Amino acid sequence: VEVVEFGDYKCPICADWNKLVFPQLKTDFIDNGVINFSFINYPFISKDSNLAALASEVIYKTHKNAFWKFQEQIYLKQEDETTTWATPDKLANIAKSVIPDLDEKQFKEDLYKKETMKQVANDVAIANHYGVEGTPTIFVNGKAVENPSYESIKAAIDAELNK
Repeated sequence: VEVVEFGDYKCPICADWNKLVFPQLKTDFIDNGVINFSFINYPFISKDSNLAALASEVIYKTHKNAFWKFQEQIYLKQEDETTTWATPDKLANIAKSVIPDLDEKQFKEDLYKKETMKQVANDVAIANHYGVEGTPTIFVNGKAVENPSYESIKAAIDAELNK
C-alpha cells in the first residue's frame, strides 16, 4: 500500500499532522513494512515554503538517512506562517542539528542549484496532476483521503489491505 503526503513546511496544519498523526502511522504501518510512505513537496504558502522545500530536497539527495529527522525538526521549528523564517541560515542550522558534520556552505549553495529547483518543480507538477489544493493532502494507493486524520487514513489503508 502506497501512502503519500503532500505537504508545505510553512503549513501549521502540516506541522500538527506531523506531530500527531505521522508518528502513529509510522509505528502502526511504516516501521513494520505494511505501507510505503512518501512525502511530496507542495510549497504554496510563500517563497519561504519553496526555500524549505528546496532544503528538504538537498537533505534527501545528500543525507538521505537524515531526511525524516530533518523534516521532523523543520516542523518543530516552524514559525508563524505570516512571517519570513525559512532563511538559508535557519534551514542550515536545522540541518546541522540533525547532521552535525554538514557542510553549511555546500548546503546553502545546493539550495539554488537548477537540479534542486527542478525536483521541487516536479513535486508541484505531481501535486497539480492529482488536483492537490492544500496541505496536508494524503493519498492511499492513488486515492485522496477526505480527512487527514489517523482514523481516516487507517480506514483507507485497511480497505486497501483487505482487497
